[in-house]
Amino acid sequence: MSGKKPISILTDQDAAMAKALLSEWPETCHRLCIWHIYQNAAKHLSNAFEKFKNFTKDFGRCIYDYEDEDDFINAWNNMLEKYNLKDNDWLRRLFNIKEQWALVYGRQTFCADITTTQRSESMNSALKKYVSYKYDLLRFFQHFQRLVEDRRYQELKAEFRASQSSPALSFPVEILKHASNIYTPEVFKLFQDELCKAHDCVLKFNGEIGSISKYEVIPHKKYWHHTVTFDSIDNTVLCSCKKYEFAGILCAHALKVLSTRNIKNIPAQYILKRWTKNIKAKSTKSTCNVSSENDSKVEIVRRYRELCRLHTQLATRASESKDAYETAILGLNNTLRDVDACLKKKASQEPTQVIPKTTSASKLNEYICIDDDIIKVRGIKTKTKVVGNSKRPKNALEKLTKKKKPRNKEECALLEQEPDSHNETIHMPTQSQATMDISQQYYIRTHNTLSNYQQGPTSMMNLLQAELPQEEELSLLSSEGLDLLNSELTCSAKTHDMCVQDVE
Repeated sequence: MSGKKPISILTDQDAAMAKALLSEWPETCHRLCIWHIYQNAAKHLSNAFEKFKNFTKDFGRCIYDYEDEDDFINAWNNMLEKYNLKDNDWLRRLFNIKEQWALVYGRQTFCADITTTQRSESMNSALKKYVSYKYDLLRFFQHFQRLVEDRRYQELKAEFRASQSSPALSFPVEILKHASNIYTPEVFKLFQDELCKAHDCVLKFNGEIGSISKYEVIPHKKYWHHTVTFDSIDNTVLCSCKKYEFAGILCAHALKVLSTRNIKNIPAQYILKRWTKNIKAKSTKSTCNVSSENDSKVEIVRRYRELCRLHTQLATRASESKDAYETAILGLNNTLRDVDACLKKKASQEPTQVIPKTTSASKLNEYICIDDDIIKVRGIKTKTKVVGNSKRPKNALEKLTKKKKPRNKEECALLEQEPDSHNETIHMPTQSQATMDISQQYYIRTHNTLSNYQQGPTSMMNLLQAELPQEEELSLLSSEGLDLLNSELTCSAKTHDMCVQDVE
């Protein structure tokens, strides 16, 4: 919040939060959520709500309607006596903190016409659509950034619609046309509703003293009146309901008096900038004077975002016409030259930092050379290199159980036919099966050796001898297996002779 404290804040009836707000923000107006008060009233006053039909109306009037403190206290005591609630402990505790929920005590403080924490609850609901309690801190901020970007995009669309369209007027009067040109669509709807209510109000003139006139305005279907004073010198209008002080827009009672005084436009002093369409375009005031003494990097990020926001608005508005575009380009070029001159002047005034010869590699990485000016950048850390292999060494069992990679499709097919060691029972092969397996493996190895033989016959026999079964494999062969192996060796020798003849 750039060091600013809120004017008012709304919470539920949490005692710890109230104590913290009083100690940290004593000047902030602490209000209680009206919705939570009604929820607690439904629990503690369920008999009164069920038994008496008018109790809800009388309880609501104590919260909203009264403008004078004495009238509020009298109405509260009458309600307790009427419904026999004088001994109710919850109502007694609620009355002790009446300054935090009764509008008679809070109308003079700006609260944007907010009386509940519903906006906060709706924001919590929107946040739950993007993040989950299962996320770690990094994933939380990544998805939270998505939420911020989506909200800003919706804001941009609303700004575009407000700048390219005009709201429909309920009736064509000058003050309503003026409101449609300055207010955002949402605030314009609120103003239009107040203007419609003003036509149904009854106005009574109570006299005039100098330039100040006093009126009594009775709302439609109400038996009480509001006192409105008007100053003809500067068109100042004040109403006892204090809606402008509380919500930021003129009430129906004040608009009734302005209409009677033939005021066609909203007085400038009653137009809050926060409700206008062009608030961002007019907000060119830099906030660089608010600095962060604890962390300079936070200040750099804040200035960068502020400059990006202003230049985005400038590009959006300047692109609408050629003259505006040329003016913006000329101004940006001049600004860029001024910024360069300012940075060079600052660099010349500051003592140049010399890098010592004995500085280590990690220290050298903290210096960046830009335009022959050495600037030391703090916070950049170099990751230390880890010497050696980070893989865990394998034990003897893992080395023995490691399978060789198949060399061709035939061996892959044989491996697929082998039973799964995890899911099937292991059966020891018989001697005949072992003989066939060794013979097939030797046949496959021999076939691959012949197919890959492209270097001449001189090394052919050496290759075939390398593919011969090992001694432990021969021990498993029977007489039939040895005969089969001899026939295969004879065939391989004949193939070798044919290859030699082809070469010669």
